[in-house]
Amino acid sequence: MDKILFKDWLCANYINDTSYIGDLARDVSEDKTFPDEGSVDDLVTYIEKQGAVEEAVSVLMEAYDLFCQSQK
Repeated sequence: MDKILFKDWLCANYINDTSYIGDLARDVSEDKTFPDEGSVDDLVTYIEKQGAVEEAVSVLMEAYDLFCQSQK
């Protein structure tokens, strides 16, 4: 089975969602430099460097948890 990337999973499942995770998915899809791979810590570090607020970090962590659960 091919490895599914968080970025691809997020966009495929939430791009049209009206939730905060949907907002994140749209932001990620528009960010051409968002990392393809990395741990949740790597992704948090990246968005913090981009100026993300604490709420955005929380949403990213929630989405990453959902991603991990979907991969079991």
